[in-house]
Amino acid sequence: MLEELIGGRKEHTMPDMQTSPQIMTNVVPRRSSSGTLDDATADVTTAESGASNDVSTAAPSVTSGNFTFTHTGIEGVILVEVKQYADKRGYFMETYKRTDFEAGGILANFVQDNQSSSTKGVLRGLHFQIAHPQAKLVRVVRGRVFDVAVDLRRNSATFGKWVGVVLSEENQRQFFIPRGFAHGFLVLSDAAEFCYKCDDVYHPGDEGGLMWNDPDIAISWPALDGDASFDEQKAILSKKDTKHPSLAELIAQQDVK
Repeated sequence: MLEELIGGRKEHTMPDMQTSPQIMTNVVPRRSSSGTLDDATADVTTAESGASNDVSTAAPSVTSGNFTFTHTGIEGVILVEVKQYADKRGYFMETYKRTDFEAGGILANFVQDNQSSSTKGVLRGLHFQIAHPQAKLVRVVRGRVFDVAVDLRRNSATFGKWVGVVLSEENQRQFFIPRGFAHGFLVLSDAAEFCYKCDDVYHPGDEGGLMWNDPDIAISWPALDGDASFDEQKAILSKKDTKHPSLAELIAQQDVK
């Protein structure tokens, strides 16, 4: 139920945001002059705040097989980097191996795969299922997106906080989001194909949503490719996604119950 996701915590004021070469989050406020989101490719996105944090010292990593798992500042949210074998013919890589993922701390039993295609500026989210929450393993096979998870877990120390990463066909990263989170993404490139695994099936009528631009959460959405800064007017949302409640409204709904 909804109270299992958002109940028990009334304080949701966000501290300053921090970024790293791989992970952007508002969990640990430590200032720096860098501000890059993605230094593994030539196409680097800069955070508007200019904050930065070194993920190598901020979060532990575990390597198993062809995968490296980096734990973010929010418990259970994990960035996955994949080893690629490339030559003049092309490349090969594993995208999932259960034993390695379990060694990296991802124990989900995936039962459904989904894929979507979106154009530049499309913002999908922030979504969750209420009675049937889903863990998700997401990746991008074409283009670039900024992917975000917001912690809605009851009694979590990071309730209401967010973490985001750039996922692209170049960096081949994956992002694991456990149950109890709102999830969404913004397409930065001209187009993007987005794939994800879920550990529960889609349940029509069980959809929950969270306002994508809630000022209390204050997600720092990056600029679209070619733009100097993020322009909220360029975000393309479905009619349904424009009507999601704020975090405060979700909490108030629980108070009524």
